Amino acid sequence: MSQQPSDRRTLRSRRSRRSTSVAVTGAAMAVALLAAACGSSSKTTVAAPAGASATAAQPATGAPIEVGATDDLSAQFSVNGIGIQTGMSAAFDAINKAGGVKNQPLHLTSLDDAAKVDRGVANVTQLLTQNKVAVLGGYLLSNICVATQQAAADVTTPMICNAGDPKQFGTPPTANVFLPTVLAANENQAGFALAKQLVGGTAKPKVALIGLASASLIALQDAQKATIASLGWELGPDITVPLTTTDLTAQGAQIASAKPDIIFSNLADATSILLDRALQANGSKSPVIATDATTAVTATTTKDPNFYYLSTVSNGGTPGAGYQKFQDAVKAAGGDPSKPFVDRGYVQGLIIAEALKGCNGCTGQALIDQMNKLNIDTDGFTASPISFSPTDHQGIHKMFAYHWDSTKSTVALQAKDLPTGQ
Repeated sequence: MSQQPSDRRTLRSRRSRRSTSVAVTGAAMAVALLAAACGSSSKTTVAAPAGASATAAQPATGAPIEVGATDDLSAQFSVNGIGIQTGMSAAFDAINKAGGVKNQPLHLTSLDDAAKVDRGVANVTQLLTQNKVAVLGGYLLSNICVATQQAAADVTTPMICNAGDPKQFGTPPTANVFLPTVLAANENQAGFALAKQLVGGTAKPKVALIGLASASLIALQDAQKATIASLGWELGPDITVPLTTTDLTAQGAQIASAKPDIIFSNLADATSILLDRALQANGSKSPVIATDATTAVTATTTKDPNFYYLSTVSNGGTPGAGYQKFQDAVKAAGGDPSKPFVDRGYVQGLIIAEALKGCNGCTGQALIDQMNKLNIDTDGFTASPISFSPTDHQGIHKMFAYHWDSTKSTVALQAKDLPTGQ
């Protein structure tokens, strides 16, 4: 069954480690994926919705392929974790309606880690030993991705992590860990490309930094400091706050009083909103550039014309075929595509399904090998095609930038094809 709104409300209230098993089989509309030939490295595309012709595939009815996920579904980042689950479920629902993987439906079991590493480790142990999953996804937090990679590697199970540590994606990358977005540290080039647009001809811009104390965002902030030094810019306040932060009043006042020319906000939506409100309360007009961990939710909540954010996925500011297919799939599954990180979960779902279809439902090393051949054209839904290779496990290689357009009261595209890298 598709996950209904009442199911999601129940999920939000859960505080135990019981699993939420989401059987995704009943969408009213589907988005089929064009299957890659087994062993092929050619580009694949997201095809037209199933049902568009009389020859559309029938719903999958075979033995399910088990997929597992661990995310924060009940604590401070639960809105993002639930968004990932909603997007993955919607992608699987659409694929299952279109025939699944050789008539095998994809079945998602999502467990709540409450943003705690020990819970995430226990969840992954359960998914590997009891649920016998073919692949792991979710991983809202990089800390949990790092903590569980060895357990998954021991049984040759690929992991799709929403966020990861730079050490996992060196040369060569960790063999079984794949990133469906851009490594946070590699948002650095995109951020400074945008910053240079915003500061104009300022000779020596002052830059303020603030970020959450996660492995991925600390690495990004370190890269930002290195770039500031190399450009000869001035480093202003440099602040790191705990993941559990619920008040940024003092930090916002500190940054505003420094009068920086640009502010890099390496925060998630909830904390980014706190910061932006504190900055506005203190009269700051400095441009804020937020990381991809922030979404349009911050912009539409604060309505700050000085707020900009990087993104690896399209939203309403860049409508197109890929964006429309995403919207159709999520709405058909009973979800809200505008919620945070639903788009990220959807991308994870596409990656998992395409890899499994490319090798006819293989598992273990064969599935990892197939992941290393993926090249998915998403019709503009992502800032670049999603591709992996044995030497590169970062799936996206360009970024969009959006801003709050106060004249139209909506988010608007500021830039595209921004480069990635440190």
